[in-house]
Amino acid sequence: MNGKSVFKKYFRWIFFLILLISIIFLCTRQLRIWRAKQVVEPTIPQQKPFTIQVASFQDSMKAEKVVEELKKAGFSLTVSAKHLGEKGIWYRVWVGDFDSENEASELLNTLKKDYKDSFIKLR
Repeated sequence: MNGKSVFKKYFRWIFFLILLISIIFLCTRQLRIWRAKQVVEPTIPQQKPFTIQVASFQDSMKAEKVVEELKKAGFSLTVSAKHLGEKGIWYRVWVGDFDSENEASELLNTLKKDYKDSFIKLR
């Protein structure tokens, strides 16, 4: 074997190894990017823009009582605690998720029979 053929043989192997290492590097990098997107972009259910605020209380026990009544009636509920500065913490009870005010107004009329201060709220 002469020097040129040995050089060609090793050159091919070195080129092949560099190519293989580059492909592995790029694949693992792309995999890390894909996994990071999975962590950063979890699937969160979208809330609809309208809800109905049924009641608001400073006493959390009163809010829980309303929640229990509405749960028995089969409504989907959300309770939110909001600190209003000097007024303290208020517990708000919301019913439903709606795409439009018209859709919410149907349920609002029903809820106003028992909860006269109910109103439609834009989230």
